[in-house]
Amino acid sequence: MAIVGGRDTAETAQLLTGFLAGQVPGMEHLVVEVLPAPAGTGFSSDTVVFDALVDHGAGRRRQPLVARVQPAGYSLYREHDLETQWRVMDALHRCSDVPVPGIIAHDTSATSVLGTPFFVMDRVEGAAAADAPPYTVKGWLHDATSAQQRGAWTSGLEVLARIHAVDWHDVGLDFLLASTTNPVGLRPQQAKDDEFMAWVMAGREHAVLDAAAAWLRAHLPADGELVLSWGDARPGNMLFQDFRPSAVLDWEMVTLAARGADLGWWLVFNQIHTIGIGRPNLPGIPDDASSVAVYEELSGARVSDLHFYEVRAGLRAALLLMKYADALIAAGRLDPTARRQPYTPAVTVLEHLLA
Repeated sequence: MAIVGGRDTAETAQLLTGFLAGQVPGMEHLVVEVLPAPAGTGFSSDTVVFDALVDHGAGRRRQPLVARVQPAGYSLYREHDLETQWRVMDALHRCSDVPVPGIIAHDTSATSVLGTPFFVMDRVEGAAAADAPPYTVKGWLHDATSAQQRGAWTSGLEVLARIHAVDWHDVGLDFLLASTTNPVGLRPQQAKDDEFMAWVMAGREHAVLDAAAAWLRAHLPADGELVLSWGDARPGNMLFQDFRPSAVLDWEMVTLAARGADLGWWLVFNQIHTIGIGRPNLPGIPDDASSVAVYEELSGARVSDLHFYEVRAGLRAALLLMKYADALIAAGRLDPTARRQPYTPAVTVLEHLLA
């Protein structure tokens, strides 16, 4: 999905030119060319795709880059923490085999040259499995052979297992324990989810969402092993080359949590693109039970309380999509009478899970 709003291309190019020239050694002389952002995925932050044309002794070198920028207007989240995002990505790039872009520069202050916090990272080649239209309807994954679809799905689960295998103490991510944006522990996370739901609903009522919230409070499992949790684990946040992940993106919800938190999110988003819209699963994508078995074999670990995490993922996804629908309505890009449409698939999945 495209984000709401946009930035002045010429002004952004000028600001990034000055910032990079002053912050990155070897980029003292450069020109920034802002390119069109990719369509079909990403709706939580502004994404500025650009080339840095860097002058050096032998001529001009083209360096493909991306800036992730906190939105200045609408927001899907009550809080943004781009400082944590770039620090996690930087640690994984330097100290793990998880494919993440390298961090080039960052300014996460409210007074940054772009007006809001941002960071700049390498641009990795590859294509995401789009959410709009969903990859079960159209696109490269839809058009692939069954073997290629299964390869992409399985290799995505393999990367998920690699994320969970990261020794977060060893790579310097202990600071996640103190996060207030994405707190650690199921009770603090549940309290945060309740706050988020109250913020999104803004006094509105919805029978299915209310039922899901009540079910989660009644079925809160005990805390278990903590692994590095990507938070937004789905094929739409991965780039693929030759049906294998080349980059893991979008770390807004990164935290320390049980394995089921990521795996439940991964499964539920595929359910949104199948059950939620009345479409069959792609022929090469394993069903949920088989996907869990693949993950457990790859990770060497059992996943517990998965149904809880699926319900939690369904509710959070529905709330995020409701907030996005509100933003589209506020921007005049969606008729208020169509308010349910952007998040109805997630509600359909929630009904299925609660049944």
